Amino acid sequence: MRAAQVSLKRQAGSVSLEWTLTTLVMLVALFVPLPGADRSLMALFMDALRGFYMNTSYLLSLP
Repeated sequence: MRAAQVSLKRQAGSVSLEWTLTTLVMLVALFVPLPGADRSLMALFMDALRGFYMNTSYLLSLP
């Protein structure tokens, strides 16, 4: 019984490490500037979303 409890604690620690590394990799991928564009993926996404919103608000303002 004791061996099973120790094993579960070790597995829980491993999962938190995996989540931390995955989150860190995702943040770096989103916010570090791309080599050719000098802008991050998040900046490109926000510009695309801003353009979509401007076009949509223009269409909604038409009579």
